[in-house]
Amino acid sequence: HAVNRGKLGVTINFTSERGADLIRRLVAMSDIVVDNFTPDVLSKYNLHYDALTRVRPDLIMLSISVAGQEGPYRDTRAYAFNLHGLSGFASLIGFEGDEEPQHIDIAYSDWNAGMFGTYSLLLALFHRQRTGEGQFIDLSAWEATTTLLAEGFAEATMNNRVPGPQGNAHPTMAPHGYFPCRGDDVWLALAVRSEAEWQALCEVMARPELARDPRFDDMAQRQRNREALELEIAAWTQTQDVEAVARQLQDVKVAAMPLRTVEGRGNDPHMQARQTHEQIDHPFTGIEHMHNIPWKLSDTPPAIQGPAPQVGQHNNYVFGELLGLSAEEQRQLAEDGCL
Repeated sequence: HAVNRGKLGVTINFTSERGADLIRRLVAMSDIVVDNFTPDVLSKYNLHYDALTRVRPDLIMLSISVAGQEGPYRDTRAYAFNLHGLSGFASLIGFEGDEEPQHIDIAYSDWNAGMFGTYSLLLALFHRQRTGEGQFIDLSAWEATTTLLAEGFAEATMNNRVPGPQGNAHPTMAPHGYFPCRGDDVWLALAVRSEAEWQALCEVMARPELARDPRFDDMAQRQRNREALELEIAAWTQTQDVEAVARQLQDVKVAAMPLRTVEGRGNDPHMQARQTHEQIDHPFTGIEHMHNIPWKLSDTPPAIQGPAPQVGQHNNYVFGELLGLSAEEQRQLAEDGCL
């Protein structure tokens, strides 16, 4: 519902000729068309880019597919879970020594493809503004996902080392991980990059001798002796209140924050102050708690325009007011299975 809020919702069976014609009529008054079909699906119904430019010559069309319009994998079907595996993303998730790959319960490949699609559309709109020319955008969600793995790709191609899962470890920071605090399943997210941060952490821990310990006296040594380092820190954090110790560390410029649950995040005073979440009244589901728009524009502040539509909710507006179809014509189209 958060993804589709503020949109118009219509039903069109474009596998019927009259349904496909409705698509063409809508395209004629549109700047952009976005599809998420396997290549050649739209060609079957004469709704591919070349056909649509006959009704809208300066059309911009974005086609997001698994592997793009060309290449040996072009007809591949997959979900985000599959793309995480195919791209190598899943090979980096989990802990060293895990017997099987781990799943990340976020459809990251889907969201990532959408963001790349937005960037490409903005570029195409800018090009059209300057030249009057539209264009076709071929976006592979698989390729978009691989861009997230630049560090691992560089490690493999330049250093001939194939990276694998490292748990909470980081190649240039130590300590770096989640540490238990006082209470049941309460954790502190802690990351230290510089020597100044390490010295400050030792001071807050009231353990200045750790900063002089030869096992931990520089980043290379802390990486090499990471397990011993984490045991020292965990022995201290588990006696601490997570909110208080996070504030102490932040005060000395050490990156430390409580680990929030999804539920607890909504009660965070900072998020409340910034109105990060909003309640939307949906006519079918009632009050929905969802993310607000995550950026603040000084002159044109964004706002949620309404809840996600129900299926076909705006048929009468789109087909009646925009396309000029009478109520009888709409009824007949629905009866014939075109809507």
